[in-house]
Amino acid sequence: MADSVYRVTEVIGVSSESWEAAARNAVETAAKSVRDLRVAEVTRQDVTIEDGKITGIVRNPNYRGVSATFWRSLRMVGNRDTFEVLGTPTCGKGEPNQAIHVGHAAPACLFADVEVFGGVE
Repeated sequence: MADSVYRVTEVIGVSSESWEAAARNAVETAAKSVRDLRVAEVTRQDVTIEDGKITGIVRNPNYRGVSATFWRSLRMVGNRDTFEVLGTPTCGKGEPNQAIHVGHAAPACLFADVEVFGGVE
């Protein structure tokens, strides 16, 4: 893979079975129209939780609320073991597109009473 140029294309895979099945669905669909497909990166894996049990898989969920109220609902902040850099493979700006990795970093956090909506289940 060294000394090569790659195009990054985002594909969303969905499955009620597993993340592996969701990735397989995305790759198999992309392979129908993308030549020389060799690498896939999984960037988001989210779940819905009810009564302490995972009830569904969600990709790109959203939340809404008043900022001050939202931050007051913070109940727990993770340690170094949960610290993770998240983001997108490229910034998507420019012509041609720039290939700069962008994102943010944070530990896992627990919020209470936050309205979650949207996304793909």
